[in-house]
Formats: sequence, structure tokens, C-alpha cells
Amino acid sequence: MSELRRDVVINRALLTNPALDSSAIAVRGTVFHVFTEAGDHDVTILRDGRVTGRFTVAVEPEGAVPQVNVDLARLAADADRSGNVTGHYAIREGGVMGFAVGLGVGRYAVVISHTAGGGSRTVLDSRGQLPAGDLFAVTLITPGTYRATNLASQAQLQITVARPGRDEPYSPARPTLVRAGDDGFDPAAAHILAGQSIVLLAETPARFLVEPVPSGR
Repeated sequence: MSELRRDVVINRALLTNPALDSSAIAVRGTVFHVFTEAGDHDVTILRDGRVTGRFTVAVEPEGAVPQVNVDLARLAADADRSGNVTGHYAIREGGVMGFAVGLGVGRYAVVISHTAGGGSRTVLDSRGQLPAGDLFAVTLITPGTYRATNLASQAQLQITVARPGRDEPYSPARPTLVRAGDDGFDPAAAHILAGQSIVLLAETPARFLVEPVPSGR
């Protein structure tokens, strides 16, 4: 008789289909920030308004990696009582850091300040709008119709998520890029398969909300 394993962790966030908001990063949503200026950047992580982690990113003109991805839930778990995260992050100028949540139901925000030259200037506060050049990626796993809204302009994008066909080529790792600018979303509609991702590129400052459309609407 087989024994029931007790060390299996069920990610219950994947069993629901909530709205995904770039200002409240949760499971299935990722904010990508582009570091356009060399120098040190202080990063503060917040969960539900409370600071859960702090670390520094060194942005170097050359030699560093072009992309780093961090799990905000894991960082919060690894931080000390003061919220400081052990570890050094270095990224190439023009590189990207992705902020995602791997587990749990918490919603997170990221504040990044450029600290070179003795001062401090906020370059990202994800609780508000993402700056031009940043991206918000969402993975949609339940077939149906979704609506993406840029809350900065009220522009809307319809996303259709279909179930993969039995003989249809399927690549969940292939994302679909949609640009969000002054004239709305381009393209104006998107079609993906369940488990694939939509990447929304902010060509102007934007806050994105992606939510399922109730059937019948």
C-alpha cells in the first residue's frame, strides 16, 4: 500500500483564476525592469505594504549578465529580521531583472532607487505605474476570454485563451508580445493557448490589469 507523502506542497494560487495586477505582483505575473543607468540601485520588496526584503543591484557598463530573475516570495523567506537579503546582484547596463512570485497567495511590490552620485532617485515604484520600457508578463492557464486594461489610459486588449488541440504544435515557453503606447494596444487583440504568456510592453508609463471576462459578456 502506497503511503501519502506529507512533503508535497500544493501551490493553491494556481487553482484559482484571479485578476493579475502589475502593481501587486502575484503568482503567474512578472514585472521586468530595465536598468538603463550604470551605478548602484537599492531595491525594496514589499508584501501587502510591509517591507520584506532589501538588496542592492550593481549595474555595470560591461561584463555582468544581461538578465537576473528573482522570486519575491523566496527572498522574503530568506531575509533577516531587518529585511536585508544576503547576496550580491550585478547586471549589465541595459539589462533586465524579473520579479516574480513562485509560491503562495501574497501580493508584492518593488521599489528601485538609483543611488549613484550621492543622491537617491526612484526609477521604479511598481505600486503605481511602470516606466516606459518595462514589461508585465502574465501566464494564463484557464481557457476563456480575458481583458487587459492599461489603467493609465483605460485602453483595453482582448485576450482569447484556447485549449491546445490534440494534434496542434504546443510550446508553452513561447510568449506573445503586445505593445502598449499612446494609441492603445498593438495588436488590438491576442490569441494564445492555455499555459502560454502575454508580455505587455509599456511604451509609455502604464499600470496593467489582466482579468477574466465572465461568460456572457
